[in-house]
Amino acid sequence: MRRLAALALAALLAVGCSGGLESVRGTLIEVDGDLVAVKSFTIRSTGGETLMFEPSDGLLFGTGPLTHLSDHLRSGEPIDVTYKTEGDRLIATAVADGD
Repeated sequence: MRRLAALALAALLAVGCSGGLESVRGTLIEVDGDLVAVKSFTIRSTGGETLMFEPSDGLLFGTGPLTHLSDHLRSGEPIDVTYKTEGDRLIATAVADGD
């Protein structure tokens, strides 16, 4: 049983060290999509980087629809994005209010 637990822990550590998830806070500057679906969105991070994200399948804004991004585009309120890198693509896995 201990050996199985040790193997599981080692597997988790290996996955965590091989890229994993990252987070960034920024201001939304562009949304590619409409009221039904978002294809991509771009933020300017607090550090000044411009980053374009593609949403993962079924991604929500907190607990609501991803189209809530349009409210942040209008208001300029920051958002927090958790994402993973797949090649040269940034895939958003979570999006939330940045307050």
